[in-house]
Amino acid sequence: MKRCVLLAVAAGLLVAAEPPTKKAADKGSAEDKLIALERQTLVALKKKDADTIRRLTADDFQGVLPSGTMDKKQAAAVLADLDVESYAVESAKVLLITPDVGVVRYRLKMKGSYKGKAFPDTSSYVSSTWVHRDGKWLNVYYQETPIRQHK
Repeated sequence: MKRCVLLAVAAGLLVAAEPPTKKAADKGSAEDKLIALERQTLVALKKKDADTIRRLTADDFQGVLPSGTMDKKQAAAVLADLDVESYAVESAKVLLITPDVGVVRYRLKMKGSYKGKAFPDTSSYVSSTWVHRDGKWLNVYYQETPIRQHK
């Protein structure tokens, strides 16, 4: 909770370039869509918007955080005690596993508190798995790993 892709091919001399295929265009739009949905989730966290969290989260959602695991109900309920002051997403990338499954990964820096206690001043690596079901993308899995600061 507390903390959400480019292919280049070169072979000899490129004489002619073909226009992108529909499949490639669809892939790019799915990647853009998933990053946008991940950002919507972060905005909802900051605004304490439980309705958006519930709308974007699959019923079989599972989350893994440094503090433990959670399901969909717990993910929406945590908003009452979560206060997000600011956040920054860096290096967001998407791995499109199938046309209906994608993983968004990024580095997240978030400032705020939970139950009145400030978050540690660290960044996290985040990965979220999204599935396309019944015409909409839903988050089914969220995992967050704090980045250790080497001293």
